[in-house]
Amino acid sequence: MKLTAKIKGHPPPTVKWVKDGKPIRAQPGIVLSQSPDGTVALELDNAQMKDSGKYSLLLSNAMGDAEQSLTVKVPGKYSFLGDIILGNSQKLVNLNI
Repeated sequence: MKLTAKIKGHPPPTVKWVKDGKPIRAQPGIVLSQSPDGTVALELDNAQMKDSGKYSLLLSNAMGDAEQSLTVKVPGKYSFLGDIILGNSQKLVNLNI
């Protein structure tokens, strides 16, 4: 999973990513990057259901603060699409594996 944003500001803002209010730090499987063109990114290798939640990008400089958030839902390995068959019903259930 990769979240990206293009930022600008003078002076250049500090960048902080948080998930559900807790800071995200670079570590194996989590890459935080910032390019000279202002593109910032948060990349999670092998995102799982536990990675679902509210992600926020926090920016701060001498001129003030800004925040942008979004909710991410990572599906589980197995998910059902459609209606569940009950009794003699002939409704189709699709299984996404």
